[in-house]
Amino acid sequence: MVVIAGLIFHLPINEWLWLISASAIVLIAEAANTAIENLTDLASHLHSNDFAKKAKDIAAGMVLLAAAFAVIVAGLIFIPRIIALF
Repeated sequence: MVVIAGLIFHLPINEWLWLISASAIVLIAEAANTAIENLTDLASHLHSNDFAKKAKDIAAGMVLLAAAFAVIVAGLIFIPRIIALF
């Protein structure tokens, strides 16, 4: 959707870079989260571990922060353009 909106609004290159960077940060955070979850499951498969739960929670928080950053970037770029349409 971001790509389609960017094409519709004819974004300048610097705004494309912000959007691509924000999207990449979310994908990187998701990959790191998956790796941390898999390693935590592997390391703590014999018994439940509070440290494992904390590691998973922190990794999920990392993804949440990355997604919030992406939403803020998209909002700063697209909201003024959407408002200008009305």
